[in-house]
Amino acid sequence: DFRLLVGQMTDYGPTGGWSSPAPVAGELKTEKGCLHYEYGTPMYMQGMIDQDTLAEIMDNCNEWLGNAAATLLKNHEWDFFISHEHTQDFLWHAVMTDMDSTDGATRTKAWDTVRKALQSNDRYVAKIVEAAGPDALVILVSAHGAVPDGPMFDPYLALEPAGLTVRKSS
Repeated sequence: DFRLLVGQMTDYGPTGGWSSPAPVAGELKTEKGCLHYEYGTPMYMQGMIDQDTLAEIMDNCNEWLGNAAATLLKNHEWDFFISHEHTQDFLWHAVMTDMDSTDGATRTKAWDTVRKALQSNDRYVAKIVEAAGPDALVILVSAHGAVPDGPMFDPYLALEPAGLTVRKSS
């Protein structure tokens, strides 16, 4: 079997127009790593990819972000640097129900996926710590806990048949 995944990759390259100052975007090209919309979580929650692929996509995102952060830290003067990484938030929402499953195989697979993501986060943080240098104070902050999201829900599937909404074509 062969399955080709073309995810919702975002190429933050020199034509991005998203950085300040603008030329910085051109420095953030890497040979490996890319960003996917919400780290691939919507594709997983819609059944388009499995947990192994989700972990791989999250690692690609962390690799890109870690390389970008290291490039900025090494090539520019800085007094204060903030980097935001979101894999754990997305992942916990996606697999938390499976982590608490009564089925041992399902539970084991979910915890393995979380372990892979945490290892990826460790590599991401290590790149930043190394690039920041021995005199930098590094502070890690967690935003919040997570609860299981369950399957993705399209409200139009319930609202349209009940006559509670009408979509307009553009």
